[in-house]
Amino acid sequence: MDRIDAEEIGKTAGLVWNYLDKNGRSSLNALYRNLRVSKRLVDAAIGWLTREGKLSFSHEQRGTYVELHGSK
Repeated sequence: MDRIDAEEIGKTAGLVWNYLDKNGRSSLNALYRNLRVSKRLVDAAIGWLTREGKLSFSHEQRGTYVELHGSK
């Protein structure tokens, strides 16, 4: 398994944040599909942003959704 480093995670966190800022609430599957980086890297970036208190999650029948914390 390839290693990923903090720099890659940080760059991907920026991609996730920018995507959500532009598009609003999104399913995790849409993030995986549209960011065009590995699922593993997107998950790590989501963890990074979550730890910083920047994301909110909702779980629905059709999947898990994420948005920037405080946006509605």
